[in-house]
This record gives sequence, C-alpha cells and structure tokens, in this order.
Amino acid sequence: MGKILSNAIVRRTLSLTVFFCVLFSSVAISSDIGSQSDVAESGERMTLKVRGVTLENVFSMIEAQTSFKFIYRKDNGETSKKVTLMMEREDLNTVLKEIGKQTGASFQTVKNSISVKIGETPKGAVKSKKQQERRLKGKVTDADSGEALIGATVMIKGTTQGTTTNMEGVFDLPLPAGATAVIVSFVGYTEEELEIANSSFIDIKLRPDMSTLGEVVVTAIGIKREKAKLGYAISEVSGSEIAESVDNNVFNSLKGKVPGMVINTATGGSTGSSNVVLRGYSTVQGDNQALIVVDGIPYSNNSFGQGNSNSGIDLGSGIGDINPEDIESVTVLKGANASALYGSRAINGAIVITTKKGSGKKGWGVQFSSSMVVKEMGFEPDLQNEYGQGGSAKTFGEFDGVDDDGMPYLALNNVRSWGAKFDGQDVSVKWIREEPVRKYVSQPDNYKDFFRTGTNFINNLSVTGSADKATIRVNIMANNLKDIVPTSEQDKYGLTVRGTQQIGERINLDAKLSYITSQTHNRLTLGNQRGAYSGLVTGPRSFYLDDLKRYRYPVTGKTYDQHRTFGDNMPVAWSTSTGSSAGNPYWELYENPNDDKRDRLNGMVKVGVDILPGLQVFGRIGWDNSYIEARKVAEKYSRYYRFDGQLTSSMGERTELNTDFLVSYNKDINSDFSVSANVGGNRRKEERTYKELHGTHFTVMDFNSFNNIEHRYQSESKEERAVNSVYGMVAFSYKNIANIDATLRNDWTSTLPDGNNSFLYPSVSGSLVFSEAFNIKGKILSFGKLRASYAEVGNDTRPYITKRAYSFNNDEMGRAYAYLPKRVWNEGLKPERNKSVELGLDLGFFDDRLSLDLTWYRSNVVNQILESSPLAISSGYESWAINAGEIQNSGIELSLSAIPVRVGKFQWTTRFNYADNVSEVVAFDEDTDQIVLGNGRGVQILAKKGEPYGAIYGRKFLRNDEGVVVVDQHGFPMYEEGDQRIGNVMPDFTAAVNNEFSYGKWRMNVLVDMSFGGEITSWSETWMGLRGTASKTLEGRAEWIQARENGNVDEEHIYSSEGGYGEWVGNSVYEDGTPNEGENAKYLNPYRYWDEMKRDKAGESTLVDASYVKLRELSLSYDLTDLAKKIGAPIKNASLSFSGRNLLLLHSDSDLFDPDSYRFSTGTSSLGIESAAWPSMRSYAFTFRASF
Repeated sequence: MGKILSNAIVRRTLSLTVFFCVLFSSVAISSDIGSQSDVAESGERMTLKVRGVTLENVFSMIEAQTSFKFIYRKDNGETSKKVTLMMEREDLNTVLKEIGKQTGASFQTVKNSISVKIGETPKGAVKSKKQQERRLKGKVTDADSGEALIGATVMIKGTTQGTTTNMEGVFDLPLPAGATAVIVSFVGYTEEELEIANSSFIDIKLRPDMSTLGEVVVTAIGIKREKAKLGYAISEVSGSEIAESVDNNVFNSLKGKVPGMVINTATGGSTGSSNVVLRGYSTVQGDNQALIVVDGIPYSNNSFGQGNSNSGIDLGSGIGDINPEDIESVTVLKGANASALYGSRAINGAIVITTKKGSGKKGWGVQFSSSMVVKEMGFEPDLQNEYGQGGSAKTFGEFDGVDDDGMPYLALNNVRSWGAKFDGQDVSVKWIREEPVRKYVSQPDNYKDFFRTGTNFINNLSVTGSADKATIRVNIMANNLKDIVPTSEQDKYGLTVRGTQQIGERINLDAKLSYITSQTHNRLTLGNQRGAYSGLVTGPRSFYLDDLKRYRYPVTGKTYDQHRTFGDNMPVAWSTSTGSSAGNPYWELYENPNDDKRDRLNGMVKVGVDILPGLQVFGRIGWDNSYIEARKVAEKYSRYYRFDGQLTSSMGERTELNTDFLVSYNKDINSDFSVSANVGGNRRKEERTYKELHGTHFTVMDFNSFNNIEHRYQSESKEERAVNSVYGMVAFSYKNIANIDATLRNDWTSTLPDGNNSFLYPSVSGSLVFSEAFNIKGKILSFGKLRASYAEVGNDTRPYITKRAYSFNNDEMGRAYAYLPKRVWNEGLKPERNKSVELGLDLGFFDDRLSLDLTWYRSNVVNQILESSPLAISSGYESWAINAGEIQNSGIELSLSAIPVRVGKFQWTTRFNYADNVSEVVAFDEDTDQIVLGNGRGVQILAKKGEPYGAIYGRKFLRNDEGVVVVDQHGFPMYEEGDQRIGNVMPDFTAAVNNEFSYGKWRMNVLVDMSFGGEITSWSETWMGLRGTASKTLEGRAEWIQARENGNVDEEHIYSSEGGYGEWVGNSVYEDGTPNEGENAKYLNPYRYWDEMKRDKAGESTLVDASYVKLRELSLSYDLTDLAKKIGAPIKNASLSFSGRNLLLLHSDSDLFDPDSYRFSTGTSSLGIESAAWPSMRSYAFTFRASF
C-alpha cells in the first residue's frame, strides 16, 4: 500500500496515543476505588441544574452521579418538596447543605448510605436490632431487558429502613416485626410496592417510566436540552435498537424507525452505499443527503465510487465505517429548523451520533458480543420455464434450424427465449464446443444456483474502566463477510478508544480515536452492461449453469466459428453477441476481478473549562481521514470491453480538519425565568486527492500489469476548501412552560466569489407546554405542547466553479498538456438559502401510555445553484454555474406510540410512523425550463418548472376523453405527440408499524414498513420482456402459435383475430371510437409486442408502481443472566437473540425486481431508474452478548 496518512494526521495520532496512555495509567493506578464513604472526604462532584424538582428526583440524580444511596420515607409527603439547584461540578457536601437550607432536611452518613430526616419519625418505625426477626432477599431487574438494576432503592413501607441493590441487582434487607410491604424505586422507572407476606426472596421487575423517557436529548452542536423545551421536531433511536438489527450499515438499521427519513441504498450487496434524505429532495445538482455528526465532529458519508445505469462498482459510503456496537444513541434533526447551528452542510438536516464512553461505575468491566449472520436472496424474479433459446417475430415457438443429421440446433446469434417449447429431446448447442448435445429441458434454477448462502461473522470486545476522575473504553471489532455472490467478500477490523479525564476542579478532557481498515474483493458490478446478473436473468431459459462454470474455453487449436467468439481461452458464452448480457457471469467474477483496500482514521480531543458557576467553555479539534486504493481488471477477450481488455488502478484520499469552540452560560434570573446562551466558532478545512492510471489493450492474457498494456492514460485531481463560521444561540424559559430559542450563524466560504462568500442566517423557535400553562393536566391528558419554528440556512457550492482554473492531462503517449474546461466562471454566484417553517403538536395521554407527535413543515430552497447550466454552442462554452431556481418541500409527519397492554410480566408496546412530502420545482430562471436528473429507457427524470421534483417524462399512451387507450389499426397502443409527463418517482407517503412484546426474560420486536405511490422505469421490465424470460411473456404465446398454424395471422405477423397477446382487447378503442373487442378484436403477436413496446416504443409501458410493504425486521431475545449464574459462570449479564431483516415482501406490483432496492447509486441520477438491479438480500442473525 502507498502512504496512508499524511504527516499531520500521524502527528495527531501519536499525540493522542500518548494522551490515552497517560489516561489509561491514571485509571489503572486508582486504588481503593470507592473506599471513602464520608461525604466530606469523598471528593465526588456532580452537576445539578434543576428547577422546581422534587427531593425524590434530586436524590435519584445524585445517586446516578455518585457512589452514595439515599434512604428516606416516602409516605409522609416530605420528599415531594421542591428545590432549585444550579450547580456545576460541586462537591456532595455543598449540594446537601443547599438542599437542607431550602427544605430543612438533615443527613446522616453510614458507609455509602445517606439517611434523610425530614420531619418526625412515625411511631411505628422499628430500629432495634432485637426486634428484627427475619431477612428479605431479592433481585431487582429491568422488566423489558432483564438486566440487573444497580443501586435501586428498597424501602420497608412506613419506615426509614431500607437498602440498595448491589452490582448484580441483589439486595439483603433485615425485616422488623410488623413489616408488610416494600417499596422499590429506581430513577427512570415506575415505583413498585410489593407485599412481603411470608416471603424470604422476591424477584422484582421494574418497568421504565414512560413519562421520564426522552426528557433530555442531544441537539445541534452537541448541546443537551430538555425535549419539552424544543420548538422543533427531533427523533431518537437508541444504540441498542441499532445493534439489535445486526447490519453493517447504520443507516439500514434506521429504516422505518424515523418518520420523514428516506434511506437510499444502492444494490451493491452487503458493502453497498447508502445515505439519508430528510423531508424530500431540496436541490437539483447539489448534495441532498443529511449531515452526519459523530461526537460533535462532521463525518463524511461520501463514496470514492458508485455505479451508473450501464456499469460501475459501488465502493461503499462512509457510514459503513462506523461500528454499530460503538453507538450510544442517534438523534435525527430534521430540516433547517433543528440543525441551523450546524450551518450550510446541515441544510438538509443532520444525523447526530453519540458514541459510548467508559462506564460511570467504578472499576473495570468487559463486554463481548458475537453475531453470526446468514444471508440469502431476498427476491426472485418471476421467470418462465416453458420455452427455450431461439425464435423470431415470425418463427417464435420453433427451433432455429436443423443440422444435417436432423438434430435441432440453437442459433449462436440468438440470445432470446422465444424458441420451441421444452419437450426433453436432444438439441445441438454449438457454444459448448466438444460436447454440444444437451437435453432440451427447462432450467428453472439456472439463475438462482449462481448465488450462494452468504455469511457474516461480527465480533466485538470492549473493556471499560472508571475511577473518581477518569473513564476509558476500548473496543476491538472483527467483521468477516462472504456475500451471496461467489468470490465477493470483505474483511474489516476496527479499534476505538475513548477516554475522559478531570484535571483539578475545573478542567475536563474528552478524547477519542477510531481506526478501521477493510479489504474487499469483487464488489458487485452494477448496471445492465457489465454486471453479471443481467446475463443470468435475460439469458436463455434453457442454458445449463454448469456449462458456464468452466468460464474459459480450453486450448485445442481448433477453429469453432468465424468470429472466433468461441476460440481458445475466450469466455464460454451462449452467443456471438459482444454484449455482457450474452456473456458469462463466472468470467466476470474470475477474469474481471476488482479489489480495494480502505483505511479510515478519525477522532477528536476536547478540553472543557468551568470558569464560573453557570459559565463554561470548551475547545475541540477533530479530524477525519479516509484513504482507498482500488484496482479493476477486464481481461483480454472480455465481451463488453470489445475483446482488448482494460486495467485501472486508482487512489483516493480525503481529509477534513475541524476546530471549534463554544462558550455557554446558564442563569436563573429568578424562580420563574431562566436564560441560556451559547456563542461559538468553527474552522473547517477539507482536502481531496484522486489519482487514476487507466490502460487498454492487453498484449497477452493472464498478465494484469501496466507493463502489458498498449495504451495508458493518467489523471490526477486535487480539491481544497475552507469554511470559517461564528454562531450564537440564546434560549429563554418561563417556568419550563413557555420557551423561545433564537440562533444566528455566519459562514465565510472559499468556494463562492468575493462579495458573496459571507452569508448570515437566523432561526427562531418556541414551545408552549399548554397542559401546564392552563393547568389541564389530568388522568387523561398527561402532556400537551405546541411548537413552532422558522429558520434560514445558507449553502455554498463545490470548489473551482466560480473562477478560472486550468486543468492538466496527458495523452496516450504520456505527453502533458493544459486546458481550460468548457465552463464559464461566474463571479456573481450567490449562496443557496433554505427558508423553513414548522408547526407541531405533542400530546401524551394516560400517563404517556399513549403519545402523539404531529408536525407540519414547509421549506423553500431559493437561489438554487445549478453547477452545470447548459449554454448555447455559439458561446464557445458548454455550461456555467448560475443561481436559477426554487424548490419547495412540504409535508406532514406523524408519530404515534402506545402501550395497549401491561399485565403482570407482559407488555405490548406499539409505534406507528407516517410521513408524506410534496416536492415541487417552483421556479427556474427565464432561460431554464428543466434539468435532467437521470435517463432511463425512453424516459427522462426531470426537475421541471411547475412540476413535482422527479417528474417522469416519456411517450404517453393516447387516450380518449373517457381515459381509454387508443390503438392503431393493428391493435398497438398509440402515443401522444412528443414526450409527456407519465409519472413521478416520489412516493405519496411512507409509513411503518413497530410492535414490541415483552414477557419476563423474553422480548420480541416486529417492524413492518411501507411506501405507497411513485413509479420506476424498469430495465428488467424491458429486457426480460423482449428477451422472453419473464413469466408475463407467456401470455398469448400458445394462442398465437395456434392461430399461425391455422393461418389466422396477418401477412406481417403483427395481429390476429383468433388469439395472441390480449392485454388491450376489451380495454381500448380504435381511432374512430370502435371498441377493440368481439369481432373487432385484434390480438397482438407477443414477440412483436414485447420487442416494440419495451424497446422501440418504450415509455409509459416500462413504468412499474414503486409501492411496497415489507416485513423489515423481526427479532427475539432471551435474558440468560440467571441461567449463567446458576451454572457458576462469572457473568453479570448475558443474552441470546435472533434478528431477521428483509424477511418478506408482503406487497409489490413488481414481479421482476424489489422496488425497495433497485438503485444503481444513491445520487439523484438513479431516482426512479432500475437498471438490472441485483436481488435484495434476506438475513438471519444470531447474537450472543455478555458482560463481565
């Protein structure tokens, strides 16, 4: 491998490594962890910023941040007293003094327990050891996951006597005489009261308190906010949900879990690219994907290469470099309203990923997970098995000819399946050369047997450590994949280290380093020309797959055909055609391999300082470096490459460096009003380098070297860009009921011209918790909030399109030359601007057992930057970049969750997500009417003024006033003049239903997601139709053959009144209005219909409804903790789970491809265009997890 990392990155890595060594040592030498039990001597500090919170909740917060537990009575109402605390990194003694000052409480410490005295002790309280007659033991666990709850409080009802659970969730409590019940509580869980009776051991299951979940969320710039205060919609997905999906790509694990989120995936197998689009497509030629932020640092999801409609290799996208086991949570900031502080890169929203840190519990811990994933084809096209190779418009249903010995043969120049009906007789198959005789029988599995059962083994091992002032987490990962396509495999390994350290009283460090490396062999070649799949599904239904496995003809010295197509060392193939769809898929795998190696290093160092109470500042530096080397071979004699062969070697590197700071101030003005203010800045620097050496014409076979290439071409490119930013936010709150936020950000970018490279944009949002404001909270309505927001976000463009810049290249002789690209530079280019408004309603009912989040939004991106707007030929140039357009997106998002059943150990939780979005091209400039997004067979995908984004234009069936299709005198559908709008690629709406069931130690989850509306123009519909392999081409074959034998077909073999393809009989009229039925019916020649309508007259006939309903995910898990302990295993927690993904396509109008997985790339050029899409995959994962 070449140089992987720049010197700057190496220096940063070494410096950070030294830091981690020091940090690790500080944890390792911390002795006698937790031995100090006296409050004044413990040195434990905490941050408490609460207003009007009950003592009980404050005690829980302190317990979560320290090693102490509180023991107190709950029955006298004293713990319902409320306190207001604004303390940052204060010691426990100071905190308790302030609580006592506000409430009159007194505290007494015994070891690590703090006894609280508020008022008089009830007369029934028993304290004498002589009165203690027996003991009660038990275990407290999470009712859903079965995990032990460490530090849960167990109190004897009516007394101050109690205890807390240990590291295993176990407690041992002396019982006084007369004790009848215990009260068990834990922060974030519903309190339980249990009768003791004569029990000596009780198993206690606590359920999460839905009213407290999601109270604090991570927002832009990593600021943690109370969700009730936000004036915009956000969604959260826990790291455990993502890990349970067991998918190498984090985005794939989010499908169906967030309303308004569209996950775009390329059909590149398990290593394919994906990205996220939130609330519709907002730009024509720019980037529509959401920004990814990991631990406060932007994380590139760009790919070093993707496919196109004809060919190409998908090298995967950046999100595949994140280990799902490292993720703590994912927060989705939808649209500009939520993500304005992130600036221009978040014009389409942001995905904020928070990764795991070391455990807050003192000491060491080990976590291990191991997954075995089995993969298989998740979709099978519906192919016919009645007719084999051969056929023409006038002779289909017959053999192509007969040899001199009377044996039927299959013509070498015919790749279609319109030949004779299978009858089992011997036929001559010339391309097999030495043994050309085969039985003429169907081969129903000749495409399925090409695939194998894929496997993926994923192992993670984490070590965590924590002391008083430091934490560390180290995770190593091994991911070994064998995809369902033979020879396609990837080995990926990763290391993540993260540590925190408190220095003195005011300084805090947080640092992270993540490195991942992968080697991949034979990523899938996409598109309809060079991909192996296209030949499998359009090749004759009579070919034997075993005949292709010997993919290269042996050397015999004989001549087999005039074209030398079947000569020595050439690909074994069933036709003389040079198209890859008539080639050999095994040749593509073994003779035309591709390989790549990828390395990625990213991390950050953050230093925070507590200047004064309520005033903090941090500085941070973060980097992200990716490097890839790739190699692609097309051996000599490869079909599509015109027999000469090709060799390509490339190298790409991308580095981004971010430095930022943030000053935060939080202040309670009085008991009702509070203010929070933040001011920060960011400096972003990006560098991208790409080099490629390409050659054609191998001199000899089997020597894949540039020394064996006749023509060589070399190219190299480099891009640099920088953005400087300052931003601020201020938030006001009145009694936590009425809240208003305002932000302001200014960016200075290097990619826009002077005078326009600085742009300022604001946002404002507000919320009103009306259930508290109007005191209408009750048993039915437990929470109600109205929210509204308005935001603007600016956006720049890519480098080097606003000023003159020379390019350099060399010819095939190696001579260098310079030239000016044929693009006019525009020094008046302005930034794009997204103006977004959002309204929302959040409701909770029955103590939040039923909740609803409803959002309406509208965003208008004005000053659309068209980077390649065409120019007239007379100008001497091809294009220029201009501001010319406006795109509007508007829609509704709905999230509904409920707990319909909660009985004993059983609980059923259901969640429903719904989203619709209407995307419209409002305007272009006067010289621009439309922009082509992509091209399909006879159609174009357009962004056209006044039309929905992604409008499909092509040949449209002519219809009469009643909407009935008009046919010509032969019975063929007629078309309107010119291209017309025939569809749209965007769905009408998307939805998902997730049901979770838990019973004791069992937990099951079922996710169904769906998309309705939209159309796809399909290569499979076209080519599997005209080649005669699709089952739908059987319609009318037998009837036409019979009519032909009866002499009841026209002279040109176009139509028949007796029988044939009859889709339009009874469903159309002739030009004079006469129905095409009865005596006037004209049945079409099936061969001609599929050949003409899907190729020469392609248009509306190639469209397929994009709707689908899919069983996306099903998981089942069981908690093994108790079983493991019974057998003496030194395990704290253990579980075994099963997870299946993409299990069933419950509904689809497509019988030839999966409409959920059809795109050759994640860019806009693939919207609505299916081009020989590889089958989607179904997976089954078995996972074992344990912690020690």
